[in-house]
Amino acid sequence: MSKIKTLLTDDTVIVMGDIPVGDFRKYVKQKMGKDFSKYFGKTDMDFQNWLNAQVGKKLNKAIEECLNPSEIENIEDLLKEERFNFISNENKNFIIQFTEQMNLIDFGFGGSIGDGYCWGHNMIIYSRKKKVIARIFIRNEGVRMWGGKEYKWNNCIVLRLFFSNIDKHMKYIETAPSHIRLPFINDQGFCKHCGEKCHNIKIYTVNDKEVEKCGYVFQFTDPKIEHLNDYVDILKEFYVKKTKEK
Repeated sequence: MSKIKTLLTDDTVIVMGDIPVGDFRKYVKQKMGKDFSKYFGKTDMDFQNWLNAQVGKKLNKAIEECLNPSEIENIEDLLKEERFNFISNENKNFIIQFTEQMNLIDFGFGGSIGDGYCWGHNMIIYSRKKKVIARIFIRNEGVRMWGGKEYKWNNCIVLRLFFSNIDKHMKYIETAPSHIRLPFINDQGFCKHCGEKCHNIKIYTVNDKEVEKCGYVFQFTDPKIEHLNDYVDILKEFYVKKTKEK
């Protein structure tokens, strides 16, 4: 099988999954010269992590910003970049306000918006000490190839929340607003007992019924700004320690 040849230029838009990371590495190394080892000399992952955070930018712009870094940008500044023009103002507003609320409970987004892999064109990860509690998948209109598979999306954002020990919080879930309860009781992600393919299985009892889910669950497509406090409140229920009353 012959290798796929790629011809990168300054105007090439950075994507992941179609062009080998090694091709990007060679091109950037050639453009940066001795400065390459200064920024990416420790491990291969240093370069790959940087490249992931540049998805949607042109190569020349990404290299220029690497060589002349500005202060860490906040989420509002990042969303003003040309590569995110496809995101609606409504969804940008949700991302900004959700990020602000996550910061208040000490879960940051790391200062970058990276590749979304098979979940979207881009992705924002909210975490603390490697503990991920939420992600926002950003999807542009059209088709994306990833890992040899075709993914067709509409223009939207998807908020995905991560939970464990669900039964411990069932009293809260059963009395939560209907739009918060829905991902716990709908048929999205029902486990089909698929053997080795089954991952991150969640087993809990809701309304006296045992539920088994796995895969991509607890998702909200185009989350509404009027429900923002509800999304944040359930994350607080799971991840923010409560002060016991005396």
